[in-house]
Amino acid sequence: MIKKGQDKVDELKKAYPKLRLSADDIKDLKLIYKDPNLATGGTKEAVLAQFIKRVVKIKTSGYLANVIRSGGSENDSKEIFARINNRTKGWKSGVWAQVSVARTKYSKDDNSLGDYTDTQNGGFIGYDKYIAQEDLPEKLMLGVYTKVNGHNISQGSTDEGKITDTGAGVYGSYEEEKWQVKAIIGGSYDAYNNNKRELEISVSQLDSVNKKLVKAKDFAGYGIGCNLEGALKVKLSNKFKLKPYFGLDARRSYYDSIKEESSDEELRVNTGAGNYNRSFAKTGLVIEQKINKFGWNVNAEYRRLLSNNLPKIVSAYTYSGDYACGSAYKTITEKEVADIGTEEDRDVLGAGVGGNYNITKNVSVFANIDILIAKGYQNMKANLGASYRF
Repeated sequence: MIKKGQDKVDELKKAYPKLRLSADDIKDLKLIYKDPNLATGGTKEAVLAQFIKRVVKIKTSGYLANVIRSGGSENDSKEIFARINNRTKGWKSGVWAQVSVARTKYSKDDNSLGDYTDTQNGGFIGYDKYIAQEDLPEKLMLGVYTKVNGHNISQGSTDEGKITDTGAGVYGSYEEEKWQVKAIIGGSYDAYNNNKRELEISVSQLDSVNKKLVKAKDFAGYGIGCNLEGALKVKLSNKFKLKPYFGLDARRSYYDSIKEESSDEELRVNTGAGNYNRSFAKTGLVIEQKINKFGWNVNAEYRRLLSNNLPKIVSAYTYSGDYACGSAYKTITEKEVADIGTEEDRDVLGAGVGGNYNITKNVSVFANIDILIAKGYQNMKANLGASYRF
């Protein structure tokens, strides 16, 4: 005859001496014993399995959510707008190339258990041309570009991986004496490789803590984004110009399903395919000067992040390991848990400096350094380019 209530709980505690139960835990166990479907006949192993499913905790590092944000935050505006801004007078058509390096850091917080860093190295090539019209001399420019950008990402001492973005896009600008408009539409194919992260599975009632390193199979994603920026041109002298500007940026990225597994196959994680949207508005001020073959500029910027300052991904975890419950008994635990990345401050400040030099009539070089700073966030980017006009 199957005993009920406290007697059954006492039997379970006797069978598993490490089991430490609170008043709420005892209530949960009594409910399990009362439900024959949950207790599956009342065996101690089955009851413990059901109890563990209720109380097990899976702690994530925030790494996976941060990775998806890195892939979804890819933005080509600095490189492409640098190309537009540093064109030489009399340009009709030509080709250009750039290399860029960047480093992004998100400081650890309650969700993200370590500092997350993303170091990038990329290359761009492009072609642009002014659309010749009698009433529009050197006003309307259209161009195309392609790029490859690699990310080396890490968080804490265990979590790391790589992303490679391969993309292309179109851009253009229209310029009058007192104002200018620039736009970009671009897309990318994103390859996520060699990603691994550490997870913690714990049951405090059994003093059980297991840490597992899971590795993800390579997966892919893609994204499309657009940038729009308008500026006024205020002539301060024959050499100096002041350009207040305003812009909008929006990107939508998609990623395939993600499968992760520990080396001993005791922990498996499945994440369904999803998407990540990101947009921001910006306003700023540029001061520039032209001195014969040389030009320079400085700028200050304010950004307001409009969406997704807290990335979140929900995954299904299946664990078949030992919970250190005093026997060789193992139970399969299935649980859905959210991985939450670093929370970003929506208000971001930026500054930059750049310059260009005409080596010959047809060849010029240009370079820019930019920084963005917010609470718990830093981004530094530098690019160096050269252009040849036909």
